[in-house]
Amino acid sequence: GLSADSTNNGTILVNSTGANNNTILSINGGSVVMGGTGSIVLNANAANLDSAYMYFNNSANVLTNGSSHTIRGTGNVYTNINNQGTIQADVNGATLQLHSQSKSNSGTIRAINGGTLQISGVALTA
Repeated sequence: GLSADSTNNGTILVNSTGANNNTILSINGGSVVMGGTGSIVLNANAANLDSAYMYFNNSANVLTNGSSHTIRGTGNVYTNINNQGTIQADVNGATLQLHSQSKSNSGTIRAINGGTLQISGVALTA
């Protein structure tokens, strides 16, 4: 899991095989900044969005997605996020769901390439 500020200029792939078993990227620090020009890619199995998800150790934990960083793919994002970069549902016919904890956005949150962005039961502030 992530417990300190990090720089990612490549790809962090959550569930590399797309298998139908729970694969987690956990936010373990109080406030973690993910900087760099890379991506966190959620690769959930079509039958189970929790087969690739982002979660928190404590409900007060917040991930800041840096201005040049992207979170994308298909799966569930439960953790608090301060989005300064891009969050995008970009897998054709699949869903990226933001729910459980609050999300703030000063960057871009979008659905492209036939992906579905679902915002469920959370406050999303800009």
